[in-house]
Amino acid sequence: MSTREDVERGVLVYTCNCGWLDTGHADSRSRRPHVGAASLWRQITTESGLASHRRGASGFKVTYTQDMRWRMLSAAETRHHFVKRGLSPAQKESVALAIFMEVSYAFEEMQGRFPFSLTRANDSSFSEEDLVSDLIGFYVAVRPGIRPLEICRAVSRRASLAVWDTYGSVGSHKNRSFSPVFHPCDECRGPSRFPPTFQQIVPATKGDLFRDWDMRPSVGLPDDEADELVFPEMRPVWR
Repeated sequence: MSTREDVERGVLVYTCNCGWLDTGHADSRSRRPHVGAASLWRQITTESGLASHRRGASGFKVTYTQDMRWRMLSAAETRHHFVKRGLSPAQKESVALAIFMEVSYAFEEMQGRFPFSLTRANDSSFSEEDLVSDLIGFYVAVRPGIRPLEICRAVSRRASLAVWDTYGSVGSHKNRSFSPVFHPCDECRGPSRFPPTFQQIVPATKGDLFRDWDMRPSVGLPDDEADELVFPEMRPVWR
């Protein structure tokens, strides 16, 4: 959940072309397993995931997670997908963005449900900067060398604080899209336009290039229509 102190520290910055930008979200790197766009992109480019055992399928498993920690609460949204082998670089970008958007949206929805809906953490659900900052972080991971603060035209800390104080906290404005919300700012001249740099990749449609990973319980003989078999835990028998 972003606060005014984040603006004072330069973590949350207002920009003329991207609205509010959370530089923490825009950092795609994480040491936690399967967290961060850099991890997602690495899995897809290296094709290093578990191979599917489904008959006739030539693909691998990709696991992507978004998580949060707020005081004593922590939660994560994790999805598993099958991705086809041998995709072109453009197809890999398209699949990665589709998976990224799916998990990002589901994570924001989770933050708005119980128990987070009873706390101040609920303000973070679809906060106006969240999805846009996530998307920018994705592009930074997939296309290294992008400089978001320059492309988005970041304003000064003084101007950012003025936008916050005039139009309210980012959590008080909800944004359920990957397009920015703009506010008037003294340091922004001319029309505000979301940079084409962050609109070049078209997310793939789930189906041929990627789909949900199919995990089924294993009872008896293996099922060659599943990507992965899940073996029931051995339970003690009480006599």
